Amino acid sequence: TTSACRTPIEPPCTMGAAMTFDASRTPTLITSRDRLTPLRSLVTWLEEAGHQRIVLVDNDSSFGPPLEYYEQTPHEVLRLGANLGHLAVWEAGVLDRIGHQGMFVVTDPDVVPDKGCPPDAVEHLPTFSSATAM
Repeated sequence: TTSACRTPIEPPCTMGAAMTFDASRTPTLITSRDRLTPLRSLVTWLEEAGHQRIVLVDNDSSFGPPLEYYEQTPHEVLRLGANLGHLAVWEAGVLDRIGHQGMFVVTDPDVVPDKGCPPDAVEHLPTFSSATAM
């Protein structure tokens, strides 16, 4: 059941549906506020791993360097105008705003895979989530 994979602060998830992941189509949403160095590192890793739809979700940054990066990046940037924290993707309706239905990845710039992480690591998350949900 869907309630088996939720806590009061987690967004809903779907269990039992056939899940497929395609790094070239599945959006990777990175929520960030005033972070640049780890954000750049994560974006670089994702690009090298074949992720093509990277969306930067800005939680109301005010620090100059990340703002400059947002202006220069080829990736989509959604400036929320408010700090909605870790639930920003859901509270700001980001999936509707980017016109996406289906699987997606939400992450934080502090979650940067190390050099030993295989480039297809994200593709295994749907299988892992389904197999370990209680």
